[in-house]
Amino acid sequence: MTFQTIRKPFIILTVSTIMCRIVGLVREIITAHFFGTSAAYDAFLIAFMIPNFFRGILAEGALSTAFIPVLSEYASDPDKKHQVAQIASSVFTILLVATTALTVVILTACGLIIHWSFLPARIQPVVSLLRFTFPYLIFVALAAWSMGILNVYRHFLLPGLNPIVLDFWWIASLYAGPIFAGDSPEKRISFLAMGVVIGGLSQFLFQVPAIKHRGVSLRLSWDWRHPALKRMLLLISPMIIGMSVGPINLLVDYSFARSLSDGMVSALWYATRIYQLPLGVFGVSLATVMLPYLSGAVAKGENAAFGANLNSGILQIFYLMIPAAAWMAIYRTELITVLFRRGLF
Repeated sequence: MTFQTIRKPFIILTVSTIMCRIVGLVREIITAHFFGTSAAYDAFLIAFMIPNFFRGILAEGALSTAFIPVLSEYASDPDKKHQVAQIASSVFTILLVATTALTVVILTACGLIIHWSFLPARIQPVVSLLRFTFPYLIFVALAAWSMGILNVYRHFLLPGLNPIVLDFWWIASLYAGPIFAGDSPEKRISFLAMGVVIGGLSQFLFQVPAIKHRGVSLRLSWDWRHPALKRMLLLISPMIIGMSVGPINLLVDYSFARSLSDGMVSALWYATRIYQLPLGVFGVSLATVMLPYLSGAVAKGENAAFGANLNSGILQIFYLMIPAAAWMAIYRTELITVLFRRGLF
């Protein structure tokens, strides 16, 4: 595998990611117009980050660490290719059961907390919104599963465009909130939370036809004894701590910001969206494209090619990210003013 090999999928995913980031930036601009740096939006962001914390560990982290590499090995082996659908169905079942069980536990705990009212008044809005946002975990985990399957089959366009589906429902909820929920920020933010859950479901359904076209169904499989599942578990286990560091850091950052003053969580969120723009466009795109190719190289024992192309990918990231970081640091004030200085911001 050379960089020329992944040039086409890299360009496809980069272009689709640029489109998603532009739409995502528009989403943040509209959100800033409606909510600015308000206490209501602070509470929503904390409630939205908690299911995303588990998503990063259970879904996207586990899938990128174990599911895609192992499934790529089976898909690239003519003697094992017929087992891909069975493995995918087993992982689908495990994800569905695990996320549903966790959601039931969290929603039950939220109900008890609200009933007994033993948390500070500042935390109560977060708990109330968490009842709406946490089911998002189920759907976004299944969406990540379907994205993993499509990546294994070198289909990058739909996964690349998938975030736009959530952005559509997010923006629609922002405009529908004042119509159906009135002028109350608390009611309008609850409407946004429900829109996020619908968006997560739509992200999953958006990719279902494509995975079915590749012979993978949505059937439940309770046979979890396949050797591939054991390998995935062995790959995931030592990585759980590493995969938890990033999400835990984010939760700590936003919890600390929440303790300072109203609006600090929102301000941190907007800043994070901006600096992650080039990271998502270039870094994530290149990593997503390279992973199945590198996994296939390892499966075939092509260790020298693996190392050479990994180094090439890292150099590409440096060439793109360092100038972007320098530009954002220099023009930070102008950037924030142009993007967000309107409405309630």
